[in-house]
Amino acid sequence: MSFETRYSLSQLMSGDAQGKYGIRVDNIGRFQTEKAEELERENTPWLNAYTGPQGGTNGEMCPDIWTEGDTFLRTKLGTKVRYKEEKVYPSCKHVITKTVGRYSSPLAQSLLQRQKKAVLSEQYLMEDVDIVEDSLDLRKTEIVSLPKLKEVGGNLTLDTNSRLGKLPELKQVKGKITVIAKNKDEMNDYLRRLGLIDGYGQPKVSVGKGVELFMRSYA
Repeated sequence: MSFETRYSLSQLMSGDAQGKYGIRVDNIGRFQTEKAEELERENTPWLNAYTGPQGGTNGEMCPDIWTEGDTFLRTKLGTKVRYKEEKVYPSCKHVITKTVGRYSSPLAQSLLQRQKKAVLSEQYLMEDVDIVEDSLDLRKTEIVSLPKLKEVGGNLTLDTNSRLGKLPELKQVKGKITVIAKNKDEMNDYLRRLGLIDGYGQPKVSVGKGVELFMRSYA
């Protein structure tokens, strides 16, 4: 039975019990919102998760981690959000990996300025992301740290004037890393602070198409 049918039936039965008929008009808005939320949860959050008697990996309960931030990324930014849930053997560690399709800090900041709910911030949107499948643009980002990010499938754009100070888990950038900076020395200092190059200027992460400087005077 669909959500709409179940909800409508329960409303009708409740109305009949009270000597009324139909669904109250002031319940229609709540009904539509709850229906939309259930459809979104059914269609997008969990991928490759084995569903046991209680749902989740090997029958464990799926954690309720689909957030308002994920809805923002999908509906406002237009990028996909996906979760993969698995058990890692032999340690039996329970791992959930969050992937977004792409991310653009300038666009996200512009959209966030139009939001009235203060809970949403760039840090909130991206701090649990493990993989960005396409490009990650962090120009002038307000994100302070991306503690779980381990892979970027496209290009990574960085800005020395941004608040970003930590990329502790980043291991691979399949495209190129572009750094907006005043000069090469400023770029190298910033990359060292992020842990992306060593003291000799050699990459500490795998970079498919190298690192390039984009001088701020031309930005």
